Amino acid sequence: MATLCLSLCGVIWLALTLVVGGGFQRLENKEAEHELSGLKHALDARLYYINNFLYEYGEWDLPHNYLGGLSEENFLEPWLHDSLLFAEISFIAYYTEEDVKIGGAIDLATEEKVDLLDHFDVHDPVWSRALSNLSPTFADQGIANTEKGLIAYGTIPVKRTNLSGDYVGHVIVGRYIDQAFLASLNAITGSEITITPGQAIVAKNLFSFVDSRAMRRVEGDVSIQKDDDTVVVRGSILSEDGVPILHITASQDRSTWQLGQSVIFATVSIVMVILAIALMAASHYLSENIVKPIEKLSMAMTD
Repeated sequence: MATLCLSLCGVIWLALTLVVGGGFQRLENKEAEHELSGLKHALDARLYYINNFLYEYGEWDLPHNYLGGLSEENFLEPWLHDSLLFAEISFIAYYTEEDVKIGGAIDLATEEKVDLLDHFDVHDPVWSRALSNLSPTFADQGIANTEKGLIAYGTIPVKRTNLSGDYVGHVIVGRYIDQAFLASLNAITGSEITITPGQAIVAKNLFSFVDSRAMRRVEGDVSIQKDDDTVVVRGSILSEDGVPILHITASQDRSTWQLGQSVIFATVSIVMVILAIALMAASHYLSENIVKPIEKLSMAMTD
């Protein structure tokens, strides 16, 4: 009878693993695909701060006067360091086709000022490509793959506070996609995220607040790998030419799969208890109502 009980439990375990376990695995795959989508939107939302900072300091009388030759006052000095640090921006620069006119940069890890040209040189091939076709109407947001690392940037023409005035130059702000940046994404998504550079030099008009179609280029090829404890999702962000500008990897605990295993174990345990009670009851019933009467009858006939 114990063998029958174990056999039934084995059959039930196998059936639950195929049906319920398979359902949890499919759910886990869907969650992994949604995880990459969540990462894309977390990245998009995090870089939206660049856009806000850009317009706050690009539509301002003081830099317009400075670039237009109406003032020589260093309007950046009183606020530059603290503002960049607060907004988590690596650099800001006001520039024309000829050169950088004024700006500043900080190392967000050390919170110290650094050389602006280490971050932004208008004549560098990477930035020359990113800022091609510079004109009074040129504006762009994207990611550049520089020698110092991946950097998210935005640039717009400098205007007066009331959005008037002649064209005098552009402002650009940038934020390195570094460990501190990844830590902020980790906090949003709850996943362990790594980002590595791709082959593309520049990916323009990447973010959804610029173009609602842009986030489609964040799809790339999605792959899912699993081991006993973690799920790893990989995808890419593509340039306009379809070449990866960066690769994203996110790993998280297999909580859904582990939940499925717990459900199966709990179900089989409950079934085993029910079967054991049922078999004990059946055994007792057979013993009291069939076996013992037969034994008494046999003994009576013998006598």
